[in-house]
Amino acid sequence: MTVKPFFTAFDPSDLPGGSIDPLGFDSGYTYLADRILPGLTNVASQPRYISMMCAAIHLADVSSDLSPRTQYAERLNSILKLERLWALAHVIDDPEPGIGIRGITYATAHFNSLQRKNKNYTNAEYQLLSRQIAYGAVGIYGAVADGMKFFNRKTFSLTPGLGEPLAKAFIEETRIPESVINAVKSSRISVPILDLHDWLSYCHIKYIPSLKERECIHDALIYNPIRAKMAGLAIKYPFQEGEEEIARLKRISRAIKNDSGFDDLYKSIQLIILFENSYRLAQLALERLIFICRHEANASLSELSNDNVINYVTRRLPENVRKLHKYYNQSDSRINNTVYFLDNAAEACSSCKRFIDVLIHRHKDVQHGKFDRGRRKTPWIECSGQRLHLISTRVGGLHFEAKMLDDISPHPYRLTALDEFCRVGGNTE
Repeated sequence: MTVKPFFTAFDPSDLPGGSIDPLGFDSGYTYLADRILPGLTNVASQPRYISMMCAAIHLADVSSDLSPRTQYAERLNSILKLERLWALAHVIDDPEPGIGIRGITYATAHFNSLQRKNKNYTNAEYQLLSRQIAYGAVGIYGAVADGMKFFNRKTFSLTPGLGEPLAKAFIEETRIPESVINAVKSSRISVPILDLHDWLSYCHIKYIPSLKERECIHDALIYNPIRAKMAGLAIKYPFQEGEEEIARLKRISRAIKNDSGFDDLYKSIQLIILFENSYRLAQLALERLIFICRHEANASLSELSNDNVINYVTRRLPENVRKLHKYYNQSDSRINNTVYFLDNAAEACSSCKRFIDVLIHRHKDVQHGKFDRGRRKTPWIECSGQRLHLISTRVGGLHFEAKMLDDISPHPYRLTALDEFCRVGGNTE
């Protein structure tokens, strides 16, 4: 069997003894999510973060005489300081709001410290997150703001059509206090806690903004025609009680199946549904092997041929992969490698041993394509002769016995983030 090289798009090295994406589906999943919701991500789900960042860049008021590197640093520093004050404002009345603010625990700790010291003012220099650039507004929302044409992430310069209007709208409509503006511009300036308290009445992350801010979010949302179509469908077909994203996508695809105006979206959603079915089947098989190896020192391949879960996967996977090819095109280069694996796996389903061999080889290939502190990551499981065994006790995988497809969660496809953008900017009439 020929194995094509694969490198995962993201695999944090601080995951103990394991990793995410053990079968290499994430790159293809990201590509498919881009096909229906370009510019959005799952984690960047609060549009007001973008408003706050644009306002901070505007407040930096950087001189064009400075070097590009200095201009970038000044604008970045302005974002970090306004983000800290904005986060702090959210915890003044409720120390445990839990509302989606990045670094809420750090902001709460700083506010509690101010109270213990009987201080009624603060500056913008307290620590927010262990690595604010990576895990705060810049790291989580920077790419989305760039993709939606609010600013250029490489320079932090606002776009005249969307970024500048949004910045001014946030500053004016949230009535940002002069003390906050001054503290963003100078580290020596302190902000009265009362000013932050009053500001929160207008700048809260969950409040529906005033008209101008909503209009800017709306214009950015519909700037991309595919995203605009999905926004309209999200408003028309909201989440139902207890519904998962894949079920919602299936419902949407049924509604647009015979509408030629949505032909591109229909094909993309169908490909997503079949891709996710394939992913969950393959992942279910891997989880089954890991579970068996955890409970048996050396699992026999001959015994696995009678395993109900493995047989369930090998019965369903070939037909699912066949249907996937109806919507898959080889020009979809970011999923070619994954489809190649699925083709091999589906072809091998007539033999339990061959199917497991393909699955183990894929897992090994994917893991060896990842690096942790300069070293290749090891697979969780391997086959020696006719027996399977765990390579170490510190492996990933579920911590319960997965027996059916519903035990494997599908990838999220940004619908929750889309709903938040629609809530703020979907209808500005």
